[in-house]
Formats: sequence, structure tokens, C-alpha cells
Amino acid sequence: MAASDNPHMARRPKTELVQLDEMAKRLRALRDTTGLSQERFAEKYGLGYKQWGNFETGSRIGLDAALTLVHEFRVTLDWIYLGDDSMMPTKLMREIDEQMHSAKDAQPA
Repeated sequence: MAASDNPHMARRPKTELVQLDEMAKRLRALRDTTGLSQERFAEKYGLGYKQWGNFETGSRIGLDAALTLVHEFRVTLDWIYLGDDSMMPTKLMREIDEQMHSAKDAQPA
């Protein structure tokens, strides 16, 4: 039986689970909690400067780079990719939320 004949394998509309613009905001806020520039952050955590800049502007972060953040900051892959903060360290989430709100407040109306 072909997958197309199997009702359990029915095609679903493709939806983008990872909202790249939202992921970029989370990554920027995470870096902002360190007080480091993009260049210094990338250097400190073994990431390419241009690569990190691309992540902050909406390019998908690769698994190796994401796992570096998981190891260094105790963030979760679910938070990085999906924004699910249910398993995130509380203190870190407070700091990230503050960074995200201050970035929003700084944007022109």
C-alpha cells in the first residue's frame, strides 16, 4: 500500500513550526543577557561572527550551534526552536524576558 493510499499517512498542509523571526528575537535576548557584542559572544562560544549575526536576523540555527547554547546556558532546544519555556531555568527566563521587553520598548512606534 502506498503512503498516499493509507488514511493514517494523509498529507497535512505544511506549516512552519519554527518561526524564524521569533527564534531570532530569543537568540538576541539570550546574547543580550551576557552584555556581549555579537562578535565577542560568537568568539566566546566558538561560533562564527557572521553565522551568529545571521541567526539573530532570522536564519535557522543549526543543531551544533543550538547544542552549544544548551550546554553553556542550560536553555532547551524547545525554547530555541519553538519558544517553549516550560523547562527553562526561571532566573534565566526572567533575564531574557527583561531583554525582550526592553528591546520592544526601544522600537519606534
